[in-house]
Amino acid sequence: MIKKQLIIALYFIVYWIILPLGLTWISGWLDKNYFYDKQLPGYAYVLGWVILIPALYALLYSVFQFKKFSGVPPVSALPPGRLIEKGLFTIWRHPIYLFAGLVVLGLALINRSCGFLFIMFPVFIIALFIYIKIEEHFLEKRFGEKYILYKKRIPLFFPKFNEIIRIIAKPFFRSWFRLRILHPENIPDSPPYFVVAAHRNYLDPFIISYSVPHMIRHICTYEMFRGLIKPAIFNIMGAIPKKRFKTDYQSNKQIIRALNDGYVVGVFPEGERSWTGEIQSLKDESLVMFLHNHTIPILPVILQGNYQSWPRWSDRLLRANLQVLFGEPFYLDPKMDLNSAQSLITEKISSRSENEKSFICMTKDKIGKLSIVIYRCPDCLAFETMKEVHPDQLVCSACKNKLEIMPDLTLKYAIGDENNPVSIADVYQKIRIKETDLNEMHGNLNASDYMTGLDVSEELIYKSDAEYYREKGASLKLISKGQILLTNQRILIISGNQEQILNLSDVDAVTIESNNKLQLYQTKNDCLVQLKFLTSSALLWQDLISLIVQKKFGKKVITR
Repeated sequence: MIKKQLIIALYFIVYWIILPLGLTWISGWLDKNYFYDKQLPGYAYVLGWVILIPALYALLYSVFQFKKFSGVPPVSALPPGRLIEKGLFTIWRHPIYLFAGLVVLGLALINRSCGFLFIMFPVFIIALFIYIKIEEHFLEKRFGEKYILYKKRIPLFFPKFNEIIRIIAKPFFRSWFRLRILHPENIPDSPPYFVVAAHRNYLDPFIISYSVPHMIRHICTYEMFRGLIKPAIFNIMGAIPKKRFKTDYQSNKQIIRALNDGYVVGVFPEGERSWTGEIQSLKDESLVMFLHNHTIPILPVILQGNYQSWPRWSDRLLRANLQVLFGEPFYLDPKMDLNSAQSLITEKISSRSENEKSFICMTKDKIGKLSIVIYRCPDCLAFETMKEVHPDQLVCSACKNKLEIMPDLTLKYAIGDENNPVSIADVYQKIRIKETDLNEMHGNLNASDYMTGLDVSEELIYKSDAEYYREKGASLKLISKGQILLTNQRILIISGNQEQILNLSDVDAVTIESNNKLQLYQTKNDCLVQLKFLTSSALLWQDLISLIVQKKFGKKVITR
């Protein structure tokens, strides 16, 4: 014990007293003998203090974090027993040395010493760099592959783009959302691990990345990688693109590579943002991935307030308090079936309803585009008659029934004597398309007014206006803009004298991107098309097409 204290005292005297004084004394001698007629300008003194004060604070904070996370002080003769991958050590590999260099730079400027700035400071940096290389050699011997992967992930001097975004986002998350992080002690000390949460807000990946100290490679929709600018941004952020409409082997390879390289992989196992705030069933491919990588821990995250701050049907960010609650990491039993895995993970990431009630939307005008979800009146059941009336009402243009959206995003509406708030999920389930609705919808349209050449068994179900896109390479190209007709056998896109036909029998996936873009994928032709609706609800069309395909052709299509 005495020997340990003597070593610590010796290091403190050498590095915190003798070294700074020695550099200052030698610099003074150099100035006296070689730079006697030269001195740095007066503003160098001010600049030196501007650098020194934050650098000294960061240096002391780095030392504190080293001691906190390793259990020993930062002394080379007393190496830590575990690799530190928290705090500043997730931004820089050697924050202590980095800020020590900045402290020395600040001292050189404060002294306005040419000898210090142009000779001693470069010598110090070169010696420090050599020392870092020697130390990393021994760290690789001590921690092996783990440290090699750590070196690949964490830069020496310049922070990665993700960390810069995290620093910039801090005041926004703290002030706008009053973000609270609960039980961060449950976060594993080092990657790899999965971080898993229910998806209800466009900002969910950023909220989680802000709250977790390690860099996360989130799995995101392939649509984020279309165009020229977005792919570059999301590549820098380390996102992993995944096509929702088919098995994406390339994405699976990237996920495995990320885990092998020691990254955290962020997964929203539902496959898309929830429209109603309720957690959806988890996708089988997500569950299979977790079971296949059963040796990788899963960190469950419960996000609260995220639905109230930006529900999917809203066209803008709202205001609500946010809370990120980390559960205890767990492993899946590889012998577990998919249903059991689904139940376990769902229970771990589901928001606690009694706590969720305390998270309310504080924005007055919160109605957004709720008619995308409530696409028919819950009273008269007329389609697409619900119109937004700002700031907080939906009004049926047919029967004048009104729904008021409450601060907790429940709905208050009058049907008979009922006037109790109900969830958006309950209202959606009530108005959602059913098989019995198809006959009535067919009877409301006269096919001869819109098209000719119908088969005997073909029925016109619905119509709308939309833009029609087709995938070409990595882009979606606009083909036409006009009327979209849906029958019980096909979709017709009519623009002037041009007519595009999509046979429903070939459709294998019907997914929604953003709020108004419906994508249909045909495995047979490896063909992806997109319908961008100008007035209708994309969710209504998704429900219609998936129901017709299942009823007519006995096929369940991918919807997420």
